[in-house]
Amino acid sequence: MFGAFALGIAVVTLFEAPVLHLLLHRAPWWTRALLAAVNIATLVWILRARRRMRAAAHTLDNDALIISIPGKWHGTIPVALITSIRRISPPPGSSRPRHTLRITPLDTPNVELSLRAPATLHGTFGIARSASRIQLFVDDPDALISAINTLVVR
Repeated sequence: MFGAFALGIAVVTLFEAPVLHLLLHRAPWWTRALLAAVNIATLVWILRARRRMRAAAHTLDNDALIISIPGKWHGTIPVALITSIRRISPPPGSSRPRHTLRITPLDTPNVELSLRAPATLHGTFGIARSASRIQLFVDDPDALISAINTLVVR
């Protein structure tokens, strides 16, 4: 979903810039220069954020599920802490339940982990959040559920 969001912001920025320059043709030169700088910075920011989102990857090994959404969330959840994993489909716009950490920037989460004890994940600007339930979006939820269930049962 982030790709569509990024494309929308880029299109609005590209169409907005010339219109604002025409409307501000009598404004001082520094106003137009500032507007151009803001538009370029917006495009660079959205393209870099899109690249980071495409590099997001959660990794599962025998000991832990490693959460990695560059620029958003990162951390490790030991497999020993996981009590269950299930597929979810919350309605769009619904708020997250109490004591639940939702780590999907724009997509609706499709997997929920229940933990024996709270796990801590680290976010942007050093923010740390702990929760005993974690909701996230994965491309292939059935494969992740199967893999974790295999490790938890062992």
